[in-house]
Amino acid sequence: MTTTFVTKAARQNRLRLILSGIQKNFSGVTTITLGGTAVALADFTKKIQADIDASDTSVNAKAQLAEDVQAEQASHADLDPELRLFKFFVIAQFGDTTDASTKLADFGFAPRKTATTSLAVKTLAAEKTAATRAARNTMGPKQKAKVKGTIAPATPVEGTQPTTAPTGGTTPPKPGPTTPA
Repeated sequence: MTTTFVTKAARQNRLRLILSGIQKNFSGVTTITLGGTAVALADFTKKIQADIDASDTSVNAKAQLAEDVQAEQASHADLDPELRLFKFFVIAQFGDTTDASTKLADFGFAPRKTATTSLAVKTLAAEKTAATRAARNTMGPKQKAKVKGTIAPATPVEGTQPTTAPTGGTTPPKPGPTTPA
């Protein structure tokens, strides 16, 4: 057996049609038999009307809730910037230290917490930094300044003659195609 989803609006419309059908076609009937039980038609129509009224109330409440939420969000958007500025004003007046914590608590604020790191955490961080610098071969500006480039003297390769640049002011002729004269 499959179940079908009926929307609230569709149910309300169906119940309204049932009420109008009862009023139109069963106007002279006082009781009907439903599931083997005699039911007063007036009580049955009251139950249907109560269900419709409950659904209408729910729909109206939902619409009112949407309006209320929208008004709340607009109010927050209007007030939040001023609240931030007021917090800054209070902190400027009384300070943001633990000495001013009682004054700040009167406004619902707390002093800024200072970060405290243990010695073990600091040494572990320093070791990790040193290991990373060694792995990446990174250097600071002072270490970089100490590094100077040197050129190794050229060693001739076996079987070749070292080439020397001509000392004269003339340049050797460029090889190229020769043309007969």
